[in-house]
Amino acid sequence: MPRARANIDTTGFLIPKRHPVRSDKYKASFKGRPCFVCGAQDGTIVPAHVNYHNFARGFKASDARIAALCKKCHDEHDGCGDIAWWWMVNYVLPLLESNYEEWKNG
Repeated sequence: MPRARANIDTTGFLIPKRHPVRSDKYKASFKGRPCFVCGAQDGTIVPAHVNYHNFARGFKASDARIAALCKKCHDEHDGCGDIAWWWMVNYVLPLLESNYEEWKNG
């Protein structure tokens, strides 16, 4: 039997519902940029939506949440199964380690 949809009043929620940004002009601005993760400039750069809604694949992330990724990184990103883990391993941790090295080396 199908589940009934709840009619929930969200007006009192602390975090308001956000409406996704859609901008073809912004997405086009990613052409020619280096890959946000590996730095590649190989002509395969695309604007990749950082869609953290693993449970809701039908909902595309806002265009305000896109990163320039090369084909290799984009394929890994889309196929990893855990977006938060992928960004942590491939971007956040290397960034933190790089910041430490810059500090250490003055």
